[in-house]
Amino acid sequence: MTGDVDSAIGAAILNAKTKIEDMKAISEQIPDDAPEIRDSDVERPKRWRKPIDNSAPKTKTISVHLSLADIKKLRLLALSSERALRDEIADMIRERYKMMAKSILSEED
Repeated sequence: MTGDVDSAIGAAILNAKTKIEDMKAISEQIPDDAPEIRDSDVERPKRWRKPIDNSAPKTKTISVHLSLADIKKLRLLALSSERALRDEIADMIRERYKMMAKSILSEED
């Protein structure tokens, strides 16, 4: 089971580069003095709106929801260093995926 979790985390990290580009595009839409950002204030890339094909057997969809604090932190990292941003996104994905994977594995038992 641990190998499955590790390989899934690895796949999620490979997608981090796309998320970095998306986060940069989103961060450009957020004014520095924005007191609060609602989902309706930020235009999401069209590929985020595509339906997910869940027809494959034993497929689980993992969503990583970002808080306003996460977005602000990632925005600052995007301005300073792409590598730091990539590492932070990978850490967020890894942490949240591990929690979700543990939940999924406990449901299957």
